[in-house]
Amino acid sequence: MHLSEIYRPLTAAPFRCTEEYIEIEPCSALKPFIRCFWGTESVISVSCESGSIVSPDTCMDIIFHIDMVSGTYTAAFCGIDERSHMSGNSCTSAGTATFGIRFYPWSAVLFAEEDMSRCKNGCFDAEEYFGGYIARLGESIIQCNTIYERARAAEIILMDMLTENRADSGLLNGMYHIIHTDGRAKIPDICSYACVSERTLERLFLRGTGVSPKTMSSLIRYQLLWRDILSLRGANTLDLAEKYGYTDQSHLLRDFKRRHMMSPSQAVRYAAEHK
Repeated sequence: MHLSEIYRPLTAAPFRCTEEYIEIEPCSALKPFIRCFWGTESVISVSCESGSIVSPDTCMDIIFHIDMVSGTYTAAFCGIDERSHMSGNSCTSAGTATFGIRFYPWSAVLFAEEDMSRCKNGCFDAEEYFGGYIARLGESIIQCNTIYERARAAEIILMDMLTENRADSGLLNGMYHIIHTDGRAKIPDICSYACVSERTLERLFLRGTGVSPKTMSSLIRYQLLWRDILSLRGANTLDLAEKYGYTDQSHLLRDFKRRHMMSPSQAVRYAAEHK
């Protein structure tokens, strides 16, 4: 069941592709697990940028900040966020680069040495979750000259890290039913489809994704709504409210703003301005 073929989460700036920010597709063997590699090339001078919106894309990330001059790096692991927040203003020193590995909500646990039960809304030292593989990744990518080389080098190590037989059918079936029903399915229906009890479903989602099945359903509904808002420009919000099970237009707008920090029209404008 290739969930990545039916669910492609989006950030607040999904069209962004510049010299300062690049996204790279993983190889075919990793596509079911890795949403993308992302980051920046090594900068040649000090550069500063204002804060940007980090929206709840349901993904988890390993983020390397690399000092190409000293050959050192730091690595953080960020779990699923429930709401958007503003990243701080940042200045990047000459000779530094950023490299990220973005996992789907169901897949980070397949590469980790720990479960995801305490990673919601948090950012941690990546070694806490991935152990010695972080050193292997760091030592490999600091020897690369471009972000494309880093992605290819990371793929080799990620294939060693992947423990696909740890994938739980109850979690994956639950995720499929949530996505297939646009995030509208009730918990008993998800349990029935996944053939597990409510208590087991709760445990599987917390260990596998860090969030409850109810929260995951809400986040996926928001993500699919965000996709439709972007792709169906000018779509009637009343129609979208009916499609996604909101009681009315106001309910949709309140819920979207709670997740995204702004109204749908403002979000579309922000996405268009940050390419």
